[in-house]
Amino acid sequence: MDRIGALPDELLRLILSFLATKDAVQSSVLSRRWRSFYRTVTCLDLSDGMHSSKKKFREFVCWVLMPRYTDRIEKVRLRCDCGTKFDATYVTEWIAGCVCYGVQVLELLFSDCKANMLPHCLFNSQTLVVLKLQFSTDFCELLRIPPSVSLRNLKQLHLTGVRLPDNDSFSRLILGCPLLEDLRFVDCRFWEDDEAYYISSPSLRKFTVEK
Repeated sequence: MDRIGALPDELLRLILSFLATKDAVQSSVLSRRWRSFYRTVTCLDLSDGMHSSKKKFREFVCWVLMPRYTDRIEKVRLRCDCGTKFDATYVTEWIAGCVCYGVQVLELLFSDCKANMLPHCLFNSQTLVVLKLQFSTDFCELLRIPPSVSLRNLKQLHLTGVRLPDNDSFSRLILGCPLLEDLRFVDCRFWEDDEAYYISSPSLRKFTVEK
């Protein structure tokens, strides 16, 4: 008897949500019921380390983010090395797609990537609650803040390996997060070493700086 296959849909989705997305997709060979079930999973874990080439990884992510059987994605973790402009273009589109799906938790872990590939829509998501950006600490990419920031539901912002913009841009980012509770900097640098940065956020409960 297929005890796992007999479980209700919601429980199966929960089980698949704990797997890397590539493994969740491979579950489609188990039975006819599982054939397209992975497309209803709302938690995605995408890593180029699980693919034999960048090309196969790009094709896989584009395929996974195709029109889905669910109109929302709750959590996405994306880990990749996008060292070329060609790769960065894809990553920008993937992030924008996640925003369109109403992602609530977004973790972006990049090596050899440019922070300016982040689309403006990322800073104007009305569904994001947790945003974690991690870049290579060897370069500390400049985090470019768009003219308009509206992250009205964001409560947790973690930045690793970025160079913070000037105080005006940084203030615009913080002011655009009215519910921010947890702000964390790890191995970050400032625009000017001797420039004072001011953080004004009545909702902030935890502030961490690590090197």
